[in-house]
Amino acid sequence: MLTTEEVQLALDRVAMPPADMVSEHFHDEACGPALRVYLALSNGQIGEDLAPDDLLYNRYYWFNRYAVAYDAKFGYDAGNEQQITMLLEEIDFDVDWNVLEDLHNAARGNH
Repeated sequence: MLTTEEVQLALDRVAMPPADMVSEHFHDEACGPALRVYLALSNGQIGEDLAPDDLLYNRYYWFNRYAVAYDAKFGYDAGNEQQITMLLEEIDFDVDWNVLEDLHNAARGNH
């Protein structure tokens, strides 16, 4: 998982939402930080030294954190679940499904 410093670096580097993103969610204090970390990981602003599986695990965790916060504030959005599924479809290596399950539970507060 990312260090506190790496998370802060992501938050600092991703100050503006992509053009196709609803800025309300990006700047929201509840779900915006997790989204910004996910975006920084996805666009290579942080995590460039991570192995492919570690990068996927981190992206998966942070998007799940975003989805939980989003659901709590704005209500369920099937598009978020679709995005999580699309992340899993990107896997082109042997993945540890137990790790993904643990990350899913941790991101959703189910320990």
